[in-house]
Amino acid sequence: ARHTWGRIRTAMAYRKSFFILFVPRTGSTWLKSLCESTGRLGSPAEHFEPNRLEQLRRMGRFTDIKTLIDRRYDKLAENPVFSFKITIGQMSATFGGGRGFMERFGPMPCVFLTRRDLVLRAVSAYRKRHTKVGHSFTPHREQSEATAREIDYDATAIKRLVVKGAEVERKMDTFVNKFSLPVVWLSYEGLSQEPAVALNKICKLIYEPPVEELTDPNTVEMMRNDKSYELAERFRSEHPHLIAKIEEERRPILEKLDA
Repeated sequence: ARHTWGRIRTAMAYRKSFFILFVPRTGSTWLKSLCESTGRLGSPAEHFEPNRLEQLRRMGRFTDIKTLIDRRYDKLAENPVFSFKITIGQMSATFGGGRGFMERFGPMPCVFLTRRDLVLRAVSAYRKRHTKVGHSFTPHREQSEATAREIDYDATAIKRLVVKGAEVERKMDTFVNKFSLPVVWLSYEGLSQEPAVALNKICKLIYEPPVEELTDPNTVEMMRNDKSYELAERFRSEHPHLIAKIEEERRPILEKLDA
């Protein structure tokens, strides 16, 4: 039988669920892989990414978003934990914004994921636009990194991405506060340093027993190279006042990360 919104929300109230609300280029793909590796935190993929949904619609898989969510819910219901990841932009495009999202899912526990270093996040996004590679998969790692080293410095483009990242963070913060969601605040840096700690914070959020032993699937290698740090440091040296202003505005969010 097909679910109605009310039935989905009622069912979710009696089963474990969460979603990852993330700023792009902050480690969400790695976090998804880590969650999957536990076998107890679902598969938090971008199940409601608008371009993917449009492809499914063109294939005749569904005619409206409600039907798709019904089907996705049924498919994912085989896993004891229902989870997915989504950006604030995808939430707006797919559900019409935070209120539409809440009407469909209710007060689902949220994992807020961002990066403390917004300049390096911006450089990562800038690099991806030029290399067309988001993560390095062997055997193409050396080729990907070689391409990344050839990227030219564009202060205007990086500035735009820094400002955009801070704007996305503010919108995410406004959303979780407006609807008083139960939240775990994670950073890319904290996830990188202590992935098991991050996973167990999610476990605690949904009342799941802690992960005793972490098995890193190692399916995603984070793209890091000296060129990224070089571009980031150059931008920082040229725009100290902008960065200081943004960091002061971000302070309330930064204080909550990895607490």
